[in-house]
Amino acid sequence: MATLWVGWALAAIRGHDGHVFLRRHPSSARTRGKSIGQSLGSAVSVLWRHPKVSIGGIVKIINLSGQYGMQAFYVVYLHKVFGMPEAQAILEFSIFGLVAIVGDVFWGVMGDRIGWRNTLQWAATPITAASLLYIYLIPIVAGPNFLLIALGTAGVGVGLSAHVPTTPLITAHAHGETGNALAILNLGAGLGAFVGPRRRRSLLGRRDHRRRLPVGGPGPGPACTSSPSSCASPSSSRATPGCSTPLPELSDDAAAPAPAV
Repeated sequence: MATLWVGWALAAIRGHDGHVFLRRHPSSARTRGKSIGQSLGSAVSVLWRHPKVSIGGIVKIINLSGQYGMQAFYVVYLHKVFGMPEAQAILEFSIFGLVAIVGDVFWGVMGDRIGWRNTLQWAATPITAASLLYIYLIPIVAGPNFLLIALGTAGVGVGLSAHVPTTPLITAHAHGETGNALAILNLGAGLGAFVGPRRRRSLLGRRDHRRRLPVGGPGPGPACTSSPSSCASPSSSRATPGCSTPLPELSDDAAAPAPAV
């Protein structure tokens, strides 16, 4: 809760400073006297007046929905399915964030040198795709190996940070309407934060994602890893997911309570 309030305070302070700066900046005279309705109308109409800005917004949603969806799922996946300690699973994403911060600076410079489109096409997309495939397969192959999984999350950080040139590339296609283009990109970023976890929910639902482990198999925990309510009932010999062995079937006589004397 303290982190939430500190974040809110910092956002309020920086938002106030931004308003003060913009009010005193000479370029604010261009939009002074323009109504909020006119500003919103131009920000929305840029979607069809400059279609490449619309495509950039869609790309932003796709990129960030994958990132936020992975964050909502992967830590729980490592912890419950493969038995990685929760602190280590969270630390995997700390590594991802640290690498992404450094990568933002690096790919910003590289984008200016080799071209924005080339950076997105030949660096961002293939690195991200390969890294996502890697972090899916490596726990299955090697188990909850912290260093190997950290290598994959670092790769995802490198790939996603390589999408930094998306912003200047899209604003360049806005033909001077930089503010409107940035508004669409910010909208795409916000929708990505919503779509990603929502997609995870729609695909996985409320199911328990703990692994079905055979007796003596790899990983911690007993053979039955589901909650007791999801295991086989006494009246059924069929095992349900999460139980490696079914319970024996009881006859009606055995299942019935003894008569009172």
